[in-house]
Amino acid sequence: MILMLIVLALAAVLGIVATVVDLARDGYRPRAVRATDGVRDPFAEEARF
Repeated sequence: MILMLIVLALAAVLGIVATVVDLARDGYRPRAVRATDGVRDPFAEEARF
């Protein structure tokens, strides 16, 4: 029972960390968007990785 709670807590923390990293990554995007202003690349999301 305690082990299950620990696993759930870890999953919640990892989910929060992943969300924060995602938001931070979105926050860094505008500089790149400004550099390619007006260019709409449908594969831009995949190309970033």
